[in-house]
Amino acid sequence: LVFTGRIPDMRTPGFGLPDFRFLSGPADAKVEFTQQRDDNGRMEIDLGIAGTAIKLPALGWTKAPGVAGTAKLALALDAKGLKSIDTLSVTAGKATLLGNAHADGPKRDAWVATLERYENAGDELHGRIDLRPDGSVQADVIGKRFDVSDLVDSATTPAKPGDEITLPPISVKARIGNLRWGPDRHIGNADIFVKYADDHVQGL
Repeated sequence: LVFTGRIPDMRTPGFGLPDFRFLSGPADAKVEFTQQRDDNGRMEIDLGIAGTAIKLPALGWTKAPGVAGTAKLALALDAKGLKSIDTLSVTAGKATLLGNAHADGPKRDAWVATLERYENAGDELHGRIDLRPDGSVQADVIGKRFDVSDLVDSATTPAKPGDEITLPPISVKARIGNLRWGPDRHIGNADIFVKYADDHVQGL
């Protein structure tokens, strides 16, 4: 089964995918679905995301509508629904993201995501992200370079009405070869642990 169409809002894309708080706006989609006899199925989704806005403050990544971009997803499903995202590939502006994720536990209320590669304007990261049943997030990442300027700005600048993003409890362990926060400020070979909860950094 193959069909094409327009997804009105990528925040709630359908296809068995969860709601995405970091996406908004429309996308053009081509979907190919294959159903097997044992209730397993596979779905390939190609997206044109020029009209989609992306806001990922943890990565300092913002894409405005009008910036060209594409995304590809390969989903594995069974009788219970979505069991894994075998491939996630996004290219938009200067950013590229490649990864995968699978449901963990009998209730599938936890997910383990592998960030194979994230590159954006000189930043480069890879690692593992655990989405736990209580909604908290634990990340362990490694990178050659990462600029936290946009992340610091988003944490210290009041959001405009409608732009507020409530982050879940997050703990991040990172090893960054060149940690930067501006053109002339950087730390080499940085080992970092950050704990964030209740809209505040609880430990650094």
